[in-house]
Amino acid sequence: MTNNFKVAHLLLLLASICLTAVVVKSAIYTGSNGKTVISLNLERETTDTSKARQSIRSMKANIQNAPIYDYKNVFYYVPMHFGSDTKNTYKMYLDSDVGLVYVTSSKCSQCWLHPRYDHSKSSTYKADGRNVQWSLYFTYYGVLSNDQVAFVGENGQSEMIIKNVTFAELIKTDDAWVETANSFDGIIGFSRVPEKDMTGTYDFPGFMSIVKKSYPNIDNIFSIYLSELFNPNEQQQNGKGQLILGGYDNKYFSGQMNWFPLLNNTPHWMIEFDGVKVNGEWFKYVDCKSGAGGKCKAILDTGIGNIVMNTHYFQFFQLYAHASIPANCGDVDYSKIPTFAIVINGIDFVISPKDYVITQQTPLFGQKICSGAFAGAGNEVVGPNTFILGQVWHALFYNVYDAQNGRIGIAKANHQ
Repeated sequence: MTNNFKVAHLLLLLASICLTAVVVKSAIYTGSNGKTVISLNLERETTDTSKARQSIRSMKANIQNAPIYDYKNVFYYVPMHFGSDTKNTYKMYLDSDVGLVYVTSSKCSQCWLHPRYDHSKSSTYKADGRNVQWSLYFTYYGVLSNDQVAFVGENGQSEMIIKNVTFAELIKTDDAWVETANSFDGIIGFSRVPEKDMTGTYDFPGFMSIVKKSYPNIDNIFSIYLSELFNPNEQQQNGKGQLILGGYDNKYFSGQMNWFPLLNNTPHWMIEFDGVKVNGEWFKYVDCKSGAGGKCKAILDTGIGNIVMNTHYFQFFQLYAHASIPANCGDVDYSKIPTFAIVINGIDFVISPKDYVITQQTPLFGQKICSGAFAGAGNEVVGPNTFILGQVWHALFYNVYDAQNGRIGIAKANHQ
């Protein structure tokens, strides 16, 4: 369901977003319960890189880091190695709602701006050869391979090597220009359930399932802490973010962690919520009472930038809650923007006016473009009682994906 919106979302943003450098640091350690925990720190690199590097050096020696990239306020990437040949580092786009793992291949003539995985140079490569297809903006065509993969530490060396991983080598797409323009080299999907390719040839299992085969002692839990999004006031907290495999870290949130059961009979990381408040009052146009069990549904998805709802709902927010934001950041009137709250099991998760406004920067002229945290999509993408909680949500709240216990944890992200 969410992939259709990603198509439109990525195409609309392709010409209006720019890259900023970030740093990833990783560590593997054992928690107090004896379970293995793997931590990947994501840190946006500021213009003054000396300060960033000074902060890195002050951290524990066993924390490793490597550069990553992000489309500003849209995507986060994790740097990875594929195969025993570690010459190339691949920028892998993190998506919690797909099972797909793919990387650009040496056989891809359209991928000339990307590093390309060449299995002939890897001593750990095992042939598979099955053809697969998947859909992002257009249809992508690939061939399955088996090799080791690894997250990349600060020193550029492989950390946490995972062996016998089956993934797709990207061979071509229906649109060569889009693939050439992409600033990521592949996708690492953390879906809740396996995802079948378009031909029905292979079920991509989701990366936590892959990790558990190499690290059976790890809990089937991962958590995502994203850096605070830029807004017109340049509010940020040094761009720190973290992906933790096997658990979560108390230092990345304030208050208590709130747990909500995952819904059954759905492939998504989906929970129920009660409705939306505007300035502390229930927004009557979001009618969760008409939903199953008198609740609305929310999908947590790092592959989408906004908090997405049905276009019908979004129009009511535009009309009655000043949800539309002018593209010219100088025209934004914060006094007219209300305080929103998504209410989950009686708990208000608040989005303040300053957090509601998001900025992007055009690559050609560098001007800032403002937009709101909410966005609308058609019925074919998201139903009338379903929201998609994308990266805006993940930047405000620390989210724990706990497949082991069938629940989602949400707490206010600590951006101090």
